[in-house]
Amino acid sequence: MDIKRALTTMLGLPCVIAIIVFGGNTIVDIFFAIVALIRYTRIFYCF
Repeated sequence: MDIKRALTTMLGLPCVIAIIVFGGNTIVDIFFAIVALIRYTRIFYCF
């Protein structure tokens, strides 16, 4: 489990940084909206 989490961080973090740095305002807004929707669905599945 720890190896999977470390690999996800090593691969995902540069992608997130690249989207924030090189993306325009619209792309960044869409990205954060998708992340927020994923978080809310996970919270609702807990209940």
